[in-house]
Amino acid sequence: MICSIQKKSGKDTVHTYTKAFLSFCPGAAEFFQLIVAPPIEQRRDEFFVSIYDRIKELEEKVEGFDAQRLAEDENFTTIFINASRIAVANHSKDKIEALRNVVINSTLPNDIDDDIQHMFIHTIDKMTTWHFKLLLFLKNPQTYEEEIKKTQEKEFLESSKNTISLFTCIFPGLKDKEPVIQQIINDLDSSGLTDCQPERYTPYGILMFSHVTSLGDSFIQFISEPYIKS
Repeated sequence: MICSIQKKSGKDTVHTYTKAFLSFCPGAAEFFQLIVAPPIEQRRDEFFVSIYDRIKELEEKVEGFDAQRLAEDENFTTIFINASRIAVANHSKDKIEALRNVVINSTLPNDIDDDIQHMFIHTIDKMTTWHFKLLLFLKNPQTYEEEIKKTQEKEFLESSKNTISLFTCIFPGLKDKEPVIQQIINDLDSSGLTDCQPERYTPYGILMFSHVTSLGDSFIQFISEPYIKS
């Protein structure tokens, strides 16, 4: 059984070394302590506590799960360190949730190679909220067909040869940002998560089937909240 968390009052390593550096700059150290350090510590603590809560839940609900063995699990340690580093440097809820799920899933039996798990961590680091949204759309684009038919864009999409227009229809926040959409799709394709290449399809052609690869399926599974029976 893992013990209750005792929040540490000491400064983390980054804070300590940065304070030493800033001590040479008049006024800078005070600025760091008052403005920069508190949110860094808050992000770190929130992420640590969320991991603790989920591991405690696993110990209570998953038969045979022993949190103590994690101290000897080198893969978990590496995953946790890298995920924590990225989480502290980000405010995106989608990214932090994905990182949290990766840490938790790494403690459970899975068929994803350790090296691929670490590759997934680095992939998350490079992603934005829009990357996650477009990835999930490309996983099940068929589910959006009925929604599109109800919009005023239906006739336009049926006659258009510009596949990117489909994404601006589904995601209004990306309107007039076609270069951004293209870059996101390129990122997902180059990461091996998707095989979209929108120039090969009409807008409605994109909706016909999933464009997520087997690696992408594993990625989505690994960044998703694990199912824990009550």
